[in-house]
Amino acid sequence: MKQIKNVTVLGSGTMGMGIAAQFANIGCEVLLLDIVPPNLDEKQKSKKSARNSFAAGALKAATKSRMNPFYSKDFAARIAVGNFEDDFEKIANSDIIIEVVIENLAIKKQVFEKVDKYRKEGSIVASNTSSIPISLMKEGRSDDFRKNFLGLHFFNPVRHMDLLEVIPTDETSASLVSDLMVYGRKTLGKVTVLCKDTPAFIANRFSVASGIIIEKLTEELDLTIEEVDAILGKPIGRPKTGFYRLQDLIGIDVNEKVMDFMVEACPKDELIVEFANRERQDYIKWLLENKALGDKTKKGYYQKTVTPEGKKQLLAFNLKTQEYAPVKEVTIASLATKGSLKDRLASLLAADDKGGEFARRYFGEFFAYISNRIPEVSDNIYSIDDAMKAGYAWEVGPFEYWDLIGGEKGLALAKAEGKEVASWAADLISSGKTFYNNNGADYFNSEDKNYQKVEGRSAFASLGADKAPVYQNEGVKLHDIGDGVLCLEFISKANAISVEVTAGILEAIRIAEENGWKGIVIGNNTKSFSVGANLVGVAESIEKKDFKAIELACGTFQKMTSAIRLAKVPVVAAVKGYALGGGAEIMMHSDAAVAAYESYIGLPEASVGLLPGGGGTKEMAVQLSDGFFFEDVKVPKLIAKFNQLAMSKVAGSAFDAQNMGYIVKNQDMVVGRPESTIEAAKQKVLALSYNYVAPVLRERISVMGQGGLAAIYTFINTYQLGNYFSEHDALVAKKIAWILCGGDLSGAQEVSEKYLLELELEGFVSLATEPKTFERIKHMLKTGKPLRN
Repeated sequence: MKQIKNVTVLGSGTMGMGIAAQFANIGCEVLLLDIVPPNLDEKQKSKKSARNSFAAGALKAATKSRMNPFYSKDFAARIAVGNFEDDFEKIANSDIIIEVVIENLAIKKQVFEKVDKYRKEGSIVASNTSSIPISLMKEGRSDDFRKNFLGLHFFNPVRHMDLLEVIPTDETSASLVSDLMVYGRKTLGKVTVLCKDTPAFIANRFSVASGIIIEKLTEELDLTIEEVDAILGKPIGRPKTGFYRLQDLIGIDVNEKVMDFMVEACPKDELIVEFANRERQDYIKWLLENKALGDKTKKGYYQKTVTPEGKKQLLAFNLKTQEYAPVKEVTIASLATKGSLKDRLASLLAADDKGGEFARRYFGEFFAYISNRIPEVSDNIYSIDDAMKAGYAWEVGPFEYWDLIGGEKGLALAKAEGKEVASWAADLISSGKTFYNNNGADYFNSEDKNYQKVEGRSAFASLGADKAPVYQNEGVKLHDIGDGVLCLEFISKANAISVEVTAGILEAIRIAEENGWKGIVIGNNTKSFSVGANLVGVAESIEKKDFKAIELACGTFQKMTSAIRLAKVPVVAAVKGYALGGGAEIMMHSDAAVAAYESYIGLPEASVGLLPGGGGTKEMAVQLSDGFFFEDVKVPKLIAKFNQLAMSKVAGSAFDAQNMGYIVKNQDMVVGRPESTIEAAKQKVLALSYNYVAPVLRERISVMGQGGLAAIYTFINTYQLGNYFSEHDALVAKKIAWILCGGDLSGAQEVSEKYLLELELEGFVSLATEPKTFERIKHMLKTGKPLRN
């Protein structure tokens, strides 16, 4: 693999800036170039700052964006800005040059002519085009350029959208393509999908096709946009935005340009040809004429307004009358089904209502369409499934839907719509086979009619699917993942730390220690590691005023996290998504953590009127002690840690968590893809298991006593006077400070972990008795949002 350390991004618009930020996130030095602004006066033309203002302005805006493109604010320093006229020759230092200019072939070819002149031999050149054929852009370029040229199609916002489509030409080096597929997954942290150079590649091609079917059925079944969005959301495993809300986010005018392009580019696509032969709907014309283009014009299919009484109100567009009216509650009975996606789909497809009819007709036509795009768009089915899951956040991809619904059922749905399924798919189903086998690890290859391994799929995609658990209770499953390593999986709702989970962890440690296992990985294959302790149980105990039960539960939790720390075998946490409260405490007490880039770690207990009671506050005190040095000015460090807990701060990424002390450099590991965490954690366990020596509880932890308390109390009083802290905020904050400083000690001295845990337990139970804490917990359980009281 060619090393990629220096990157040039040509174009600083939304996509260009996002791509630049993502490469900066992974440690690359990035040069971000754009044109010189065309309307500079004579004085400005001589100023470098003015000439660079497009790129510099984009970088400045990115650092302030709510959709933060950086894993850490410090990473923006890795981006240098410039312009096409003064700085283009600097691309000679770059290992990869990515073009992100306007979607105009003539302009792109001009840019690539200049790139070919200044690039170094062997450097990679890529276009982020979403529509223009990659092969057309290499015309007239040097042999070395063509060999190292391909499409790299990121999705917006780049940091948060998982998909990266890799589109080689017939001249692109095969080894380069293979290397970039791995690099995209392991280093950039993306789901890399190999695409053919066909119109709109994969994700957008199937999104367009899906949209054509949806629009047609909306009219034919006389459905409202609210009904369609309700059907196409959670009931079928897709984002709650549904279809029409997504069009508002994309831009209705943008979508129309895409459709115009697809009609021109796909003259043999049966669905697009059918669309081209229909007159565009009157409501589309109305939306375009009235500049109702979606979010960017404040109205589209939906419009946010305020009532005369000052209340926020959401309006929906009526496709028939072309008028807006308050959104109506959707009352389609089949959408209320709970359970797994398979259960929800079965119920929906069997229903005799609007939802059922829509789903049957939609999937029937969609299944026929996808089967006929092999091998035109892709040689394999998993690339299509991965593209739709990563690019549009579908829970499963098109062929995975078909397996869930059932092969014969899917065929019947297509037949009912008068659509012909491709022969390879029909033959597969008639033979009794499925599109995937071996719990998704193998896929059916339509060319050789055999199952093959899905490239890049995690070895632990389905924990325990091939063998019974070593141990199981209502909260956990303990799996043998090979090589003498166990994996403890939480199976509680949202992986909350319940009584059963706590007991399961203790039992897993006993099993590992007594039966010769090399170690334990704590991890799962859901979106998040753990949302923390089970607040429902805490609320029930508070309501009964059973504070002894709370004390016992908190004490047991501390015992469990201490057992992780003191286990005679290494324990490694495989973290991704949210690791909050008790989840973070489990991670912090492990020997090491392997965290995906997108890991959001923190101890936000103060937001519900409590403090971290499972060893988390104690761990912050230990970190403070380890960070102190001789004649150090300690108060700023103390205030920073206190602030972190009292303000319920949560890290915005694994790298942010390093800065906050939740992830320890040179001990813990950060990986790109969340599905890689368990395998990486297993390897970490094996490395640690050689001559492993268990730690002991520490007896010498430096705390500041009354001096530290005085500094923090002054800070708290200032915050109260400024109305940043309520009275209850201040009470919680003082309890946290008490533990961090070691209580009311006369001065700085050393204390033990056991002593700090006792202070922590006392503080947790004390706060649990407060009525305002109970109000906060109830509000959080009801709304999912913190209450400031």
